[in-house]
Amino acid sequence: MHENTNSTGSLYLIKDIFKYLSRKRKIQLFLTLISSFSSGFAEMINLSAVIPFLIIITDPTKILDVPLVSQLQNFLGIENQNDLIVPITLLFAITALLSGLLRILNLWLNFHMSALIGNDLSMEAYKKTLLQPYLIHIQSNSSAILNSMANNIPSTVRVIERSLIILSSITLVISILIGLLIFNFEITSFVITLLIFVYFCFSYFSRKRLKSNSKFINKKQKKQIKVIQESLGSIKDIIIFNCKKIYLKNYNKLDKSIRNLSSESRFLATFPRYGIESLTLFMIIVSSLLLKTQDGYREETLVILGVFALAAQKLLPNLQIIYNGISSIRSNSQQARNILNILSYRIHKDNIGYNLETLNFKKSIKFDNIFFKYSKESRNVIQGLNFELFKGENIGIIGKTGSGKSTFIDILLGLLKPDKGKLLVDGISIYDSNNNETISKWQNLITYVPQDIFLTDNSFLENIAYGIPAEFINIEHVIECAKYARIHDFIESTIDGYNTFVGERGIKLSGGQIQRIGIARALYKKSKIIVFDEATSALDNQTEAEVIESIKSIRNDFTIIMIAHRLNSLKNCQRIIDIESGKIERIISGNDLIEKE
Repeated sequence: MHENTNSTGSLYLIKDIFKYLSRKRKIQLFLTLISSFSSGFAEMINLSAVIPFLIIITDPTKILDVPLVSQLQNFLGIENQNDLIVPITLLFAITALLSGLLRILNLWLNFHMSALIGNDLSMEAYKKTLLQPYLIHIQSNSSAILNSMANNIPSTVRVIERSLIILSSITLVISILIGLLIFNFEITSFVITLLIFVYFCFSYFSRKRLKSNSKFINKKQKKQIKVIQESLGSIKDIIIFNCKKIYLKNYNKLDKSIRNLSSESRFLATFPRYGIESLTLFMIIVSSLLLKTQDGYREETLVILGVFALAAQKLLPNLQIIYNGISSIRSNSQQARNILNILSYRIHKDNIGYNLETLNFKKSIKFDNIFFKYSKESRNVIQGLNFELFKGENIGIIGKTGSGKSTFIDILLGLLKPDKGKLLVDGISIYDSNNNETISKWQNLITYVPQDIFLTDNSFLENIAYGIPAEFINIEHVIECAKYARIHDFIESTIDGYNTFVGERGIKLSGGQIQRIGIARALYKKSKIIVFDEATSALDNQTEAEVIESIKSIRNDFTIIMIAHRLNSLKNCQRIIDIESGKIERIISGNDLIEKE
């Protein structure tokens, strides 16, 4: 990525964004540019049309000195000069209307294109974020990701939008200046030189401040989102410990700083307009006085002033748009760079598809001398793990906090790739580098039920059939799974039954009810292997036993792996693995464990 601090930095930024556009968008962008050039050309024609209009108003006898007018007279067959007033006035009015319509069309195209490109980049950034390996996700800061999607994407869209508008305004300004140079080279050259100098001075003094503000705003937005996440995620603790004022104070401090910096950036982008307008008015007044002192030039003076007044009326707003657009790009440059950084992530093409095939699991799952650590600097969390479990078994996993149980499960689920060793399913390595679809086929065969079930703010129906579009949900199967999970009766007792909304993260439900919905969700997937990670901890012993017995009654070839701290939960397990420091400390039967308890 380029980190230029001068004006070319904005050009590099736009160039980098352009690299991520699809071929279709590039073609559409090219057509939009043609519209910009057409609009600029129309403005130049409109400016040219004002000259005969002003001449015929001030001195009709000189109207035939304009070459185009004499050709128009011959074309229309008009003999009296006074009869040219109406056609010339209409010509000027029509060119003004066409010019305005083209500018409106061009403006709509610019906004429409920026929306389309913004949608493409937003979708691509979300896809690149979502499809990263699990290890990247657990090492990422969620507030930074939320900031990228909530703040950085809109900022990037503003960069695109401003770039297109700047290009349109530049085209229009150049067209008008060309027309003015043809009309009066000396005065126009002086005006161009003065305007460039003034805007360069404004730009030079504001550039560094705008880029600095962009970086500070980006940092503070990340912190602000982090404050919001922490406060909403721990609202119970905040109320109990009475620390609402701390969060309110931190939020207010960050928000005020962001607002002040944004206000300063908007001021720096806007204030040159008023200085330039005053300077232009001053130049017109001085020019009129100078021209008035020259004898015999009264009519020419009025024409010159009229042409330059009309040109100024069109030039000044567009010059301000260009300056304001460049300032806006600089103000949003850091946020846009963040999105470009996400867009540069690589994802394997096989991660994008929706493969519904499953592995043909017939015999066993084997951990073959597996080692794993989360980073090069850290120690091995799993150390030489060797273990085989067989189809239809109930396996229990125990171990102290930090012993490696969760990592063991993540490797089993195909989320973490071992640094050494293999995970074999009927002798087939699921981490086969030559066939990346093997992992997705394996994951289609296995279901994970965590202790903290994530529920969306949707109905019971949609939460049990998680990830399935509403129109494709098998309602009968949902009800069947809910019965097996011992949650059907409760759902039926709610206001709308299976269509009742559960609230954000299931806030309206108890812990046991949430866990049973998670179990019903696992059953709906029709997996042959279910991993329970403390997934029955909120259930009483009787309900837990009923749920496990109910699941086993569906078919006897279910393979169940259970992580539990409550030893009674593992009494139906054929074998229980005790993991310590990433190794298997011992393997015992469920009955032996209960006896020792």
